[in-house]
Amino acid sequence: MRKPNSHFEINFCSRDNDFKIRIPLARKIINHILNELGIEKALINVQFVGLDEMVGANEKYLRHKGPTDVIAFEYDPMELGLVCRSQESTCQKVIAGDILLCVDVAVTQAQVYRTSPSKELVRYLIHGILHICGYSDSTKEKRARMKAREDKILEQVKRNFNIDLLIREVK
Repeated sequence: MRKPNSHFEINFCSRDNDFKIRIPLARKIINHILNELGIEKALINVQFVGLDEMVGANEKYLRHKGPTDVIAFEYDPMELGLVCRSQESTCQKVIAGDILLCVDVAVTQAQVYRTSPSKELVRYLIHGILHICGYSDSTKEKRARMKAREDKILEQVKRNFNIDLLIREVK
């Protein structure tokens, strides 16, 4: 397993009081994902939100009714002062963005897909990071490409971490 990259700034906020997120594990998983994607520098803000907040965000930002699992906002790294070490004018190795993750949806979907809520939440993390890296799921072909990459990274993460420890219910 690789050491955390000092060029990755990862911030967390958890506003879902029904679940405890193990932030150190989440940070290690995100570092691993970014390394697997060849990212050189990153600024990522991850927010774990409840169902009501996700419904509001989904309606406000995506104009969709009801809840969703993950919403990602990609920002221009250059505007934030993030530059990569290479001399390329357009460096895809530097990313910045926010990811909203709904733990309640992960719990529900885990039952549907017969997996653990933690594994489902890691899938959402990967999905959000891929969006920030420029992946799109707007067409059937793009969705298939993104899903294949997501599945491959998820398998790598599962081999390196006990991801079932990521969240636990506190009720």
